[in-house]
Amino acid sequence: MAQRKSFPKKKKKNFGFFHLSFRVILLICACALAFAYLSALINPQTFLFPTLLGLYFIPLALLNLILLIIAVFRKSSSFWIPFLALIPSLFILEFMYQPSHEPIPWEKGEIKILTYNTGLFRSGKNHQDSDDNMEAVMNFIENEAPDIVCLQEYSIRDTLSIRRHFHNYPYIIHHLFKHSDGRWTGNVTACKFPILTSGTVVFKGSTNLSLWCDIQYGDRQYRVFNNHLESNAISLTSLIKKIGGRRSDIKPELEKIHGKIKTSVARRSDQTAEILTNINSCRKPAIICGDFNDMPLSYTFRQLYKGRKDSFSEGGKGFGATYSILWPLLRIDYILIPENMEVLGHETPRKEYSDHYPVISRIKPNYEKDI
Repeated sequence: MAQRKSFPKKKKKNFGFFHLSFRVILLICACALAFAYLSALINPQTFLFPTLLGLYFIPLALLNLILLIIAVFRKSSSFWIPFLALIPSLFILEFMYQPSHEPIPWEKGEIKILTYNTGLFRSGKNHQDSDDNMEAVMNFIENEAPDIVCLQEYSIRDTLSIRRHFHNYPYIIHHLFKHSDGRWTGNVTACKFPILTSGTVVFKGSTNLSLWCDIQYGDRQYRVFNNHLESNAISLTSLIKKIGGRRSDIKPELEKIHGKIKTSVARRSDQTAEILTNINSCRKPAIICGDFNDMPLSYTFRQLYKGRKDSFSEGGKGFGATYSILWPLLRIDYILIPENMEVLGHETPRKEYSDHYPVISRIKPNYEKDI
């Protein structure tokens, strides 16, 4: 009796349901990151969706990086999906982290600028009395001795005390709003160079503003903008507590946050347009400082950055984050300078007098670029 020939069973190809699902996940995450990139290019009032994804740029980039590592480890032919999606991130990360840039020693003719959201002198980590916190901030500024000081959320009971705080600065301008508790809050700019003219861009329906002044520096004039743009009005501390608490609290909190963000990004878009209108109507080069309340991957930052240099990416080192909560993820305070100026150094001292960190930059006109 003839024996049947036994044939080895064919191995199933590794292109089953799991492989297809993995590729779908890769495509979805890559598309989400691609839309996040578009948030810097598209006005949120035209199309809001990219802006919302742009807020999650860092977790989306990390997720795509993890998926890339998994794909390479599994020797998946789909590794190219997260790989291509991550390439633009390299150009964005330079605005958030710099591995080098040693500061250049002091040079004759340099200008030292400090911008600082002081958090009304009551949002520091040490929870000390606001008056004591105010004195600590002023002592810090006096020790740093910048040539130009731009403060946001400056708060005081008596406006006559402003001169006492800036006794080393012959030129001071401010725009403050009076509140029901009798305190005045707003922006203050103090300068060691002559201020020729000044003005305010007051945003409709908001206590945020842009305070500008034209300064005389040698034979040159610059227009300095001290900005405080619309806040998202989100308590990250409250959100973190709720995430750590009951799950039922998370969804309504996230919906509430997205509602606030939708309103604030629309306002920042309008505020940015008003600032740019002022800049474009003036022939003087603009130095733009302050709290933008937006990340480098945002429509606000890209519009104001266009045609200028970012002091951190030109002269910073390490993480450029300026918001103490969730450090080092959030960079929302900036100093942007004209292209014909050079950055000699950039610092973000981790002082705990506010929920923001001060930003300090040393810059110098490059006369060769004028030729």
